[in-house]
Order: sequence, then structure tokens, then C-alpha cells
Amino acid sequence: MKQIALAIILFWTCSLIYKILIGFDSSVMEVDEILVVPNLTYWFGKDDFGRDIYLRSVSYTHLRAHET
Repeated sequence: MKQIALAIILFWTCSLIYKILIGFDSSVMEVDEILVVPNLTYWFGKDDFGRDIYLRSVSYTHLRAHET
């Protein structure tokens, strides 16, 4: 149980640092960067609309956590 809690805390910490340092908006569509493979800038890559998948998953996680 402690390992799961530690993993969640680590994920939240990394996501907060990532959002602060990178400064990207998760809803911005960049047509010239469609389907970018994962790299150091975009940890999970980009989707069909050029949105950062990692930031979108982090934003969704934060929204879901605040709803409960």
C-alpha cells in the first residue's frame, strides 16, 4: 500500500514540476507537431491534433482528483 501511495505522490510531484518548468498548455493544438514520438520534451509524445499527451493525462488526473 505504501508503494502505491509513493508512486502517486511521485507522479503528482513530477507532473507539477513538468507543468511549471515546461509551461505548455494541454489544450493547445500544434498542427506542425502531429503524432510526435515520445522524447525529452514530450514524455508521452503528441496526439493526432498535436497536443501533449502527458500534459493532457496529468490535467485529467488533477481534475478527477478535485472532483472526489
